[in-house]
Amino acid sequence: MKREVPPITRQLHRLLWIISVLWLNNVVAQPTASVQQYYYYYKGSPVTFAPIVSYQSDNKLYFEGRFNYEDINTASFYVGRTFDAGSDLSVSFTPIAGAVFGFYKGASLGANVYVNYKRLNLYHQPQYTVSIDSRENNFLYSWSDLSIDITDHFAVGLSAQHTKMYFEKGMLEKGVMVQFAFKNWSLPIYSYNPASADRYFLIGLTYEWEGKRRKKQEESVQ
Repeated sequence: MKREVPPITRQLHRLLWIISVLWLNNVVAQPTASVQQYYYYYKGSPVTFAPIVSYQSDNKLYFEGRFNYEDINTASFYVGRTFDAGSDLSVSFTPIAGAVFGFYKGASLGANVYVNYKRLNLYHQPQYTVSIDSRENNFLYSWSDLSIDITDHFAVGLSAQHTKMYFEKGMLEKGVMVQFAFKNWSLPIYSYNPASADRYFLIGLTYEWEGKRRKKQEESVQ
């Protein structure tokens, strides 16, 4: 009798395969890092904070750690690789795969997508997360922002978050956002369901760092 492979095992095999592929192709780029801190304000509920730390190496390997993002008292760690192209119209695509542990335990596949054209910016982050405990806890989630830079230090836009649990109907939350920026710092402020009694606010604080670009080996050898 053929032994059936558990769904979580198949997902982990896929994660390992994707991660191994992402380590190929030695591309030299500029290393970057960011520290993001998000605060969720729900009426009548305590403030929830969700820190995110990311680092992209000079060969475009990408690492990201989160806390309180997939669930409360839950941490996650992702590995991926960034592919980007363009000048006036620039596109950056980073597929990621990772593990989720803490109150929620499982594995996750996702991506970070940025599209920029002049002063218009699109950000999209989809992910599918699989629970070790029960497939009823599997969920599909995405966060999307569409914004325009009014000045070099101020932007406005629209935002949407979509959540779909395994056996439940999907929930779409629409919102508006403003963002203030100065040098390496940015302060995005979101209001979701602004016309509803279920409105809530999300306030972020982000610091971004850029390192020096490493010369290619063939260029450094004289």
